[in-house]
Amino acid sequence: MFINGSKKGAIYNLATGDIISLDEEWSTIVKLLEKRVPINELCILYNQKKVEEILNGLFNNNIGKYSEKWYYNEKHRRGVVENLISDTNFRIFKCFIELPTDCSLNCTFCTKPKTFPCQTCSISSKRPLFFDEDFYYKILKRILTMDVQNLIFYGGDPLTSWEKLINILKFSRDIANKGIGIFVITNGTLFNTEKAEFFVGYKIQPIIMFDCTGDWNEKVFSKINMIEPTLKVLKNNNIPFSITAIIDKNSEIAKKEIKNVLSKLSPQLITYLIVLENLSEDEIPQSLMNMNIVRINAETFYHRIRHHPCLYGTMAITADKKLIPCPALKDDILLDLSLDDRIDMPFEERLIFKYWDLTLSKVEYCKECEFRYGCIDCRAIDKILTGDIYGKKLCSYKRGR
Repeated sequence: MFINGSKKGAIYNLATGDIISLDEEWSTIVKLLEKRVPINELCILYNQKKVEEILNGLFNNNIGKYSEKWYYNEKHRRGVVENLISDTNFRIFKCFIELPTDCSLNCTFCTKPKTFPCQTCSISSKRPLFFDEDFYYKILKRILTMDVQNLIFYGGDPLTSWEKLINILKFSRDIANKGIGIFVITNGTLFNTEKAEFFVGYKIQPIIMFDCTGDWNEKVFSKINMIEPTLKVLKNNNIPFSITAIIDKNSEIAKKEIKNVLSKLSPQLITYLIVLENLSEDEIPQSLMNMNIVRINAETFYHRIRHHPCLYGTMAITADKKLIPCPALKDDILLDLSLDDRIDMPFEERLIFKYWDLTLSKVEYCKECEFRYGCIDCRAIDKILTGDIYGKKLCSYKRGR
C-alpha cells in the first residue's frame, strides 16, 4: 500500500508489517506506477537505470510484480463495504476508573507532564475527601454491561484505601465476564504477600511504578529487594504484572541498564515514561522527539484510517465523577456523572467519537505525512505541549521533511 506524503512517500507492506520509506524520486515513480503509467513510458520520462533500480527494489521486497494488465487497488476498505467496527457495535478496550485515594510517597514528578501519562499513578488535584463507594458500584454495574475488555483502577495509590479497594475489586470481578482484565496501578510500597494473594484469588493484575529518575540505582534496588517476595506470589500463580519505569533527562542515558535491572523481575511488560521538566522544545529529550513507528498489518492499517490509534475504545471516570475520553485529557469533560448518571449519553450523542475518530489525518501537521498510519501518538501530551487537541510537537520528522 503506497501512502503519499507532502514530499516523500512510504509503502506499507500489510503482509509483513514493514513500512518502507521512499525518497522523493522513488515516491514520484511509484506514484506514477499507481496511476497506470506503463513502464516503457517511465523509462522515457526518467533514467532507465533508475526505473529498473526501483522496480527491482519493489520485487526484491515482494511488494510488486510485472503484469500486462492493470489491477485496481482500493485502499480504504478490506473487502467489505461496511465499516469493520460500526458506531453501534463499538468495544471499550480500556476503561480507567480513578479512585479518590491518597499516596504514601511524595514524588517530585507526580503532577508534572509525562509521556503516555495514562500508564502511571498520580494524585488527582480535584480529589474529593469522601470515598463514595456506592457511586462506584452503580457506575461499574452499568459499565460492565457494556463491551469492556479492560478495567484499570488508578489514582494516587489505590492500596492506601485497601478495604474499600477490596470491596470494589470483588464487586467488579463478581459481575465481570471472565475474559475482562482488571488492573490496579500502584507504586508498590504497600504491596505485600497478603495483598498479592488477594490479587491471585480475584485475578487482578498490578501495574507497578518504579521511580527511575535522577540517581536511580539505590532507590530501584531497594524497591526490588522489598517487592521481590510479593512478586514471587504472583509468578507462582501465573498472574502477570507490568512495570512502569519513570525516567527523566538525567536517567535517560541509563535506560538500557534500567531495562536490564527491571527485566530480572520477569514482568509481562515494561513501559518507559519520560518526565517533561520543561515544556520548551529545546528541553524535550531527543529520544522522545524521535519518531515511534510500529509494524502495521491490514487490521491496524484500516483501523487507523478511521480511528485514533490510542484514544479509540478508551474512556475514563475521574475521582470527581467526570467522564472523559482519556485519563490525561482532564479538561475534556464529556459528562458530569454527579449531575447526570446516563453513562450512555456520550455514546448516543456521539460526543466521544470526536476523540475516537480523531485520526492523524485530522491533525494539521500529520495529515500529509506518509507515516500517519504507522505512528504512535498521544493526543493528551501533545495537547499539554501545544494547547490544542489537534496540535503536534513530539515529532522529529518535521526537521527533515
